[in-house]
Amino acid sequence: MDEMSHHNAALVQQTNAAIEQTEAQAVELDQIVDVFRVDRETQRSIVKPERGARTLQLNLRGERLPTPGNAALARD
Repeated sequence: MDEMSHHNAALVQQTNAAIEQTEAQAVELDQIVDVFRVDRETQRSIVKPERGARTLQLNLRGERLPTPGNAALARD
């Protein structure tokens, strides 16, 4: 049991280190892409996917999803 606890603690430390590294990379990426600016007219013309990548793929092919959203989730 003690060995398992040490193993789990090591996994938590590795996960925390990976999170910190990912956050640092995200900040660096934000700084890199911050130099790009898009004017308002271009922003209006950008097509935003309605429900993610799959919907965008189907829309580009002229198809539609069979249901409007995730049928597994009940509406509130």
